[in-house]
Amino acid sequence: MNLLIVDDEISVIEGLLGTIEWSGIGFHTVRSATSAFEAIRLMEEETVDVVITDIRMPEMSGLELVQAIEERWDKTKCILLTGHKEFHYAQSALRRKVFDYILKPASDEEIICTVTAAVDAIHNEWNQASSMQKAMYTLREHLPVLRGNLLLKLLHGQYKRQGDLELKFNMLELPFTPKDRVVLLLVRLDTGVDPEDPYSLQLYEYAIINMAEEVFNGGFSLWSTRDVHDYLVIALKQKEPAAEFTSAAGAMENLSVKLQECIQQYLKLLVTVVLSRSAALTDDLSDAYNGALSYLRKYGNQGTALFLSVSHENKDAKVGSLKTPYQSPTLLHLLEAGKWDEAEIKVKDIWLEVASSWEGSEEHIMEAVHGIIAAFTCIAHHHGRHLSEIISSEYGFLWGQGLRIRTKAEEWTLRALRSIRDDIWEESRHNRNHMVRQIQDYIVNHLSEDLSLTALASLVYIHPAYLSRLFKDETGGGVSDYILRLRMEHATYLLKHTNLKVYEVAKQTGYQNVAYFIKVFRTCYNQTPQEYKDRSCPVP
Repeated sequence: MNLLIVDDEISVIEGLLGTIEWSGIGFHTVRSATSAFEAIRLMEEETVDVVITDIRMPEMSGLELVQAIEERWDKTKCILLTGHKEFHYAQSALRRKVFDYILKPASDEEIICTVTAAVDAIHNEWNQASSMQKAMYTLREHLPVLRGNLLLKLLHGQYKRQGDLELKFNMLELPFTPKDRVVLLLVRLDTGVDPEDPYSLQLYEYAIINMAEEVFNGGFSLWSTRDVHDYLVIALKQKEPAAEFTSAAGAMENLSVKLQECIQQYLKLLVTVVLSRSAALTDDLSDAYNGALSYLRKYGNQGTALFLSVSHENKDAKVGSLKTPYQSPTLLHLLEAGKWDEAEIKVKDIWLEVASSWEGSEEHIMEAVHGIIAAFTCIAHHHGRHLSEIISSEYGFLWGQGLRIRTKAEEWTLRALRSIRDDIWEESRHNRNHMVRQIQDYIVNHLSEDLSLTALASLVYIHPAYLSRLFKDETGGGVSDYILRLRMEHATYLLKHTNLKVYEVAKQTGYQNVAYFIKVFRTCYNQTPQEYKDRSCPVP
């Protein structure tokens, strides 16, 4: 947790910082500010959990600061430091969202007790937000979506580990087990729905699922999702475990035809229905799904409203497509997410499939090569580069015969992947460094202007919090510390080498409030600006 102490009296801040062991209460970082404006700047740079602020401060009062915090950081707990004269202000503030108040002078025990109560309140809020009861309620609200997402992943060959799946099946309260065998029912809408209207598509999808539950309810459990082709996919499992799928095949086909007729009669939609062969959920479900898709492509032209059964699908076909390149996450998705280690594993898995299933097939080697190169080219173009620029020393290999040999093609794709990774890392490092230099140059040339984190972040079109982290990572220090150092250095130069008055120096270094400028200067140099000026330019 982070604590921020705000008071225009340096002695009060030093007292609170020096006499209380804040880490023992649970604070990792304790920062201070001598004005409400500085406090807001610090809160823009870093998350603050608890703020202790004086009520009476120049320019912006503590109550105004609290109001600003309520509007922008409503989770932050605010504690007011107040004297007896301002007691009625503190009481009125409590009717808003101020957590508590502390009357000055206060003992360390009083302060610790009040701040500890604020910390406990924060913990209680987060415990409530993350409570198992609330999580289970949210889970139940989203069960249909979560179930559909899990089925979709199984269709694409993900979640092979039984232990993980058993936990997910139980959590989602599915009437299935990972060892079950199912038949997939694919429903393609042929006519009657505007493909550009996703809302209507979703309504029809719910209606069809309800119809399917009515039609199959007697003897089958259902589990549905919508795939990437906007086909409705329903997994069917016979409820009686003793019955074989062969004995249920006729009943399943009859019920599927009945569902197709009901959709046409009651929803006025023409649909093509495809039944896959039976498959184990965690073994060959992806094969059965892809087989049904292939069957649909072969025989089910759009608009024909057919019923197709793949019960006699030929699984011993001499030629088949690779699977690994098209399974989610694809190589391109991993590259776009910057998951370079996973991308390398994906490339190796592609070549492992080629070697184990299609060794010696030049066409499958080329299928793998072209898919990988397409992903490489796409990510290069995303970064505004030609692939030939990034892998210039390897680019000529693309046009030779080497890519027709699996081992050479595998070596080349891995070398090219690492070259792209190194190039993008270097580009990212250069861009971050350039962005920080832009900010530094702007600060140097605009010391008298608004240099809030929000204003600076808008110059480079990023979020203030990200700019704060980026600046610290690149320079080792915070933005506010950098601005303060430059402003104080510029102030000492002006005081020493010009005849400007102190209030003029304050304005030229970005401080509209002279008293605040003097206070900050004295904190940095243990003397006032006028004392510094007198000592630097003694009267002859």
